[in-house]
Amino acid sequence: MSSAQSNSEFDPFILDKIFPDPLLALSHCPPSLAELCKDCLYAFDANALITPFQIGGKSSGDVTKVFKTLSGQDRLFAPHRALQEFVKNRTKVLADVHAHLVDTRTKFALPDLQPPSFLEGNSHLAQATQAPGGTHQKRRPALSGIGV
Repeated sequence: MSSAQSNSEFDPFILDKIFPDPLLALSHCPPSLAELCKDCLYAFDANALITPFQIGGKSSGDVTKVFKTLSGQDRLFAPHRALQEFVKNRTKVLADVHAHLVDTRTKFALPDLQPPSFLEGNSHLAQATQAPGGTHQKRRPALSGIGV
């Protein structure tokens, strides 16, 4: 009640007029998630826009498909500030992805294994030195995919 209203204007039973049957409010059944997703508008923040750079392979394709579908239905929205944050942070994210790829490449590169001199003459040396080479050859197609 405002200070301008007098006590005589205040209706203590106003809630009875606004909510004559309060049980109706408790019995409300919200629509299912699938029903809500049919026609809602999706607003993405900067993290949602950057995430596709951080996931790989099949997931990245799935995200692209979802973005294109929503955009085609005019149901995709990116606020101005989210786009500013995305532009500001994407170079750092791309640099992190590049560093991760370089790190992965370095970890998977196999050095040329030279047996220590004390093993020369050992009967098992040939068998031991052939195994890594065979492994290296089997890994070569996968490693060439990441530029090793």
